[in-house]
Amino acid sequence: DVDKIDRPRGMNITVVTTATNDDEGRALLRELGFPFKAGQNKES
Repeated sequence: DVDKIDRPRGMNITVVTTATNDDEGRALLRELGFPFKAGQNKES
């Protein structure tokens, strides 16, 4: 029952790949179905 939740809960998940750069890593994660916001970069 959602009304019985006393505080937000969450979890952290770390994914390690053998990608040699960020673009390769993002492409792999995108193919695995990970959602990304359009236009969002680490440098932004």
